[in-house]
Amino acid sequence: MRHLIAYDVTDDNVRARLAALLAVWGDRIQKSVFECTLAQDDLEELMARVTNLIDLSTDSVHVVPICQGCEGSRRLVGQAGRAEESWCWVI
Repeated sequence: MRHLIAYDVTDDNVRARLAALLAVWGDRIQKSVFECTLAQDDLEELMARVTNLIDLSTDSVHVVPICQGCEGSRRLVGQAGRAEESWCWVI
């Protein structure tokens, strides 16, 4: 399932590490917003890593599922682009 993940992190180093972590799991569509296609177990693993990384008293991370019906009715304006589904082969 696709998920929209947005964050607000106060510490620059933690924010950079979070962005790098999310870049492994999905595509950046805004400075602090990623779109990730995740199986449920992958989502749980990612959320555990995020929870261990951020300061729970000052930072926030929003994870919003995007259902197929909602995906089809998405509207993009201006320079906004839909994240491409990327595939890679590991040999």
